[in-house]
Amino acid sequence: MRLLALFLAFLLAPLPARAADALRVVTTLPDLADWVRQIGGERVEVRSLLTGFEDVHTYEPRVSDVKAVAGARVLVMVGLGLEEWIHGLVENAGNGGLIVVEASKGVSVLRDPEGTGRAGHDSASGNPHVWLDPANVAVICRNIARSLKAADPTAGDFYQRRLSAYLARLDALASQLRAQVARLKDRRFLAYHPAWPYFARGFGFQLAGVVTESPGQEPSAKGIAALIDRIRRERLRVLVTEPQLSSKLPSLLAQETGIQIVTLSDLLGQGPGKTYLEHTEANVRALLSALREAGP
Repeated sequence: MRLLALFLAFLLAPLPARAADALRVVTTLPDLADWVRQIGGERVEVRSLLTGFEDVHTYEPRVSDVKAVAGARVLVMVGLGLEEWIHGLVENAGNGGLIVVEASKGVSVLRDPEGTGRAGHDSASGNPHVWLDPANVAVICRNIARSLKAADPTAGDFYQRRLSAYLARLDALASQLRAQVARLKDRRFLAYHPAWPYFARGFGFQLAGVVTESPGQEPSAKGIAALIDRIRRERLRVLVTEPQLSSKLPSLLAQETGIQIVTLSDLLGQGPGKTYLEHTEANVRALLSALREAGP
């Protein structure tokens, strides 16, 4: 009877999708693509429009992007006004059967990264860099799993099982990293661009402020002088910048104040990590190392 039951379970289990039958998914960001792969496994074929080296705010879609969306069943985006360019892309693709997923729906949104009462670079929707907080990632992954199930209803509990396994790994890593951050005497850092308040919240760092709320709109000479004075006065020791942001200002601040520069990427695709979990661990450990080396 047991052998018969196992045989029947095997027959009733959803079959792995063949490459030709795989659910075609397009994402805006490589982080989203990684989560689709983690949850979708062999049942999905996924492509990210961005590689991680671009500025997501100013990205200009290519003809190949239009073709990719035209041939996809599901499009996963962050939302919150991050990908303003996506609407024209979807319209040009003319894919009437496309399922568009705003993956950030239901996440905990920060509207004031510095506690100054301002909305920041993110307008009324809130800061859109929500994927840097593991708690938000769990919500995003649930939204992705739900959308894959809707597009592939014959999959049974395939997506849910893989979702549960991934969230367990995410929670274990986040807990381990938060414990290490908690042992720091000074968890403060300054950010060049306001992409990092979720990262700070998620792992227990303290974001002391941002240099500029929009890349390319740097402070005036008076503003830079005031920033230099603040860094010295408050003894801020680490400045986080990003590889896709070109500016000489971080180097100037380092020369004037001795603040240590650490380069982190808010997008998967740069650095040593090939997955979101690897990339996130590398980011946290890099900032941990910088804060330890700078010393109180």
